[in-house]
Amino acid sequence: MHTNEPRQDPLVDMGYETRDVDLKRLGRTAFWFYVFVIGSVVIGALSLLVLAPGYWVDKPTDQLARVIPAEPNPPLQTNVTAKKDMATLRTEEAQRLEGTGYANAERTRVHIPIERAMDLLVERGLPKTDANVAAVSRGNTTDQRTP
Repeated sequence: MHTNEPRQDPLVDMGYETRDVDLKRLGRTAFWFYVFVIGSVVIGALSLLVLAPGYWVDKPTDQLARVIPAEPNPPLQTNVTAKKDMATLRTEEAQRLEGTGYANAERTRVHIPIERAMDLLVERGLPKTDANVAAVSRGNTTDQRTP
């Protein structure tokens, strides 16, 4: 049977929204958003011109390079020189630990390899001291002198 009454959309019965997006309102919102963004960029550029007038001037490339301080100041270190310095330091440390030589400029003390020093310490033991120091210090909370 056919009737001329308006029929309800079957999607409404299923719970779907039947209204469309208001394109006019969406278009106005997008327009004003882009006006705001472009205006913010223009205002930012103008304020940069006022606050830093020489910012937009072309500068020679040597002025953009890092300035190295004069001689009394310490030199700047790059990654390459840092790695080289660390390698040199490790080599000198290894030579000091594993070699023999004078320990000071006056040549009154010598150093020996660390393995030999540990062997001597095991043979001779720790040096004896005449100091009779109590076991109480500022860090201890108990007095160990009392029985």
